[in-house]
Amino acid sequence: MNPRILIVEDQEDIASLISLNLKILNFEVDIIHDGQEGLSRGLQTPYDVIILDI
Repeated sequence: MNPRILIVEDQEDIASLISLNLKILNFEVDIIHDGQEGLSRGLQTPYDVIILDI
């Protein structure tokens, strides 16, 4: 199973660029654009890494 990463970033273009590069490296990536929703998702789903607003 590939490592899972959650990206919490309000700027969609930055989040998409980071996601694209991580997917090329075979990571499973989820993107959330809201901090509160990111917190909720991070508590509900096991992620290997969470990248917060860059």
